[in-house]
Amino acid sequence: MTPIRILIVDDHAVVREALASMLGLDEGFEVVAHAGTAAEALALHACAKPDIVLLDVRMPGQDGFQVLERLRQQSAAARVIMLATSALAHELRRARDLGARGYLPKQVTREQLATAIRAVHEGRECCEHARALPQPVLDALSARELEVLECMRRGLTNADTGRSLGISEHTVKNHVKAVLAKLESADRAEAVARGFELGLLS
Repeated sequence: MTPIRILIVDDHAVVREALASMLGLDEGFEVVAHAGTAAEALALHACAKPDIVLLDVRMPGQDGFQVLERLRQQSAAARVIMLATSALAHELRRARDLGARGYLPKQVTREQLATAIRAVHEGRECCEHARALPQPVLDALSARELEVLECMRRGLTNADTGRSLGISEHTVKNHVKAVLAKLESADRAEAVARGFELGLLS
């Protein structure tokens, strides 16, 4: 059988390598390219023509949904599976609305990921159950603030966060202040704890 050709899109090299290593254990899959940015993803999709794209929801500069939209504009036949740190109902709805064929939490097992890839390759959808967040929380934090909160969880400094997200350190500071205020937290540690409590982090 011809292996299913896969493009992995994630801004963290270690995640791309882990996924490639995991999928490499199955002869039915071939990872044909890795991308760390939106521009790379679009260029590699055009030239490598993968069967399936594994796309991170959280991407610096442009989030995964914007990348998904551009991929679908570039090729209406693109079959994309979104990978999320936290499987959230509103993100699942948005992914479907933009044409994603799958939506999975990053905590899935190799077997679950393989099953999803095969299902999407066969023209079916594969979306894991996603939990809903209270509407006030969804209304409060912007997509960028959620990215900053995730960087806070990883223990990144403002400077490191700026480099990771492609924004200035001053802008990061403003986002951190907003996150602390909206989550009613005194410091970063409390904000991260609150993020876990509300399901914003996992």
